[in-house]
Amino acid sequence: MDPIHQADQKDPDVQTLVSTTVHTADPPFHSTARGADAILRSTDNVDFYVSSAFIAFSCPDFHDEMVDLVSRGNKSFPIIEIEASSTAVRFILRFMYPASGSPPPDKVSDIKVASEVVQFSNRYGFQEPIDAIKVQWNDVVQADPYRALVQAHVFGWNDMKIRAITETFRLRPDQIPFFSELSLLNGLDFREIVKRRATCCQALSAWGESSGNGLQDIDLSIKRTGSHLRDDSVPNVSCTTLKISRLAIDINIGRQSDRPQPMRRKATTAIIPTWFQDHQSSVMELLQKFPHPQTLESAEVNALTEEATATIIKTCKTCTSMIVSIQEGIRQWHSHVKDQVAQIVSQHKFEDDE
Repeated sequence: MDPIHQADQKDPDVQTLVSTTVHTADPPFHSTARGADAILRSTDNVDFYVSSAFIAFSCPDFHDEMVDLVSRGNKSFPIIEIEASSTAVRFILRFMYPASGSPPPDKVSDIKVASEVVQFSNRYGFQEPIDAIKVQWNDVVQADPYRALVQAHVFGWNDMKIRAITETFRLRPDQIPFFSELSLLNGLDFREIVKRRATCCQALSAWGESSGNGLQDIDLSIKRTGSHLRDDSVPNVSCTTLKISRLAIDINIGRQSDRPQPMRRKATTAIIPTWFQDHQSSVMELLQKFPHPQTLESAEVNALTEEATATIIKTCKTCTSMIVSIQEGIRQWHSHVKDQVAQIVSQHKFEDDE
């Protein structure tokens, strides 16, 4: 289906295909007062009143198709349907249709909107919106890295694709979503993406081993979620270090076969040792039972009996001792994991695509 096609507001056939409720866009695309002579209607039924003169100046290819549709339809005030959401249409029009005092284009962090903008702009050779999307691509990647990866691959944006692949290291293999855009890729595309991701894994492993930035250097704030180690709640850990920790955990630690296998096999998430779960549960139970002293009012503190005060102090000491024990256990476990990763890296090699 073409990205645009003409529709008459009074055409009953069109009426059956679209919602009966049509909204008018926000200023400056809300009326004919600024010389508008056509309406662009988005997929969510928002009408944008535009001047064909501005469109002809900024995007001649799109204007030529508009003129062709208008001449065939023979309508004095045509409605042109655009295969894009109102957010995408408004973003594009900010570059086509400059208006005095109007705000700059909105930021785009939704991969669907970004894709609609790029598809429209590519079709009609309109470069400015594409450049703007590229500038904002980091926001798009962080919001939805896998969809961003697919779209960057489809659009041929190699640098953006590498950025998206790197961002996917934040997610465990079991967190990879399924989405309809995957149908845009063929087998060769998947092969290229897997190869590039494997190269990133290899580079991160080599960096971790050569620079000494092993897992024992990572100050993780551990929390229990099922039986998985979560490191996505640690805002102060450097990006590269966090990726290495994720890489080490995702590799099949301790599951080597007799015959070396390529590292590009299905990854699993390492399980937290039982001793750590037991210690953590005990600490959480104790902390929930007694309030932190700083949260108590002075009157409440004074009202405590010596026995109650002694109990709280004893409990705090117990918690402190447990926390120290847990930290030492984590340090030893990270050291063990690092050794396992180093062993796997030394015994396995990545497959080279022939």
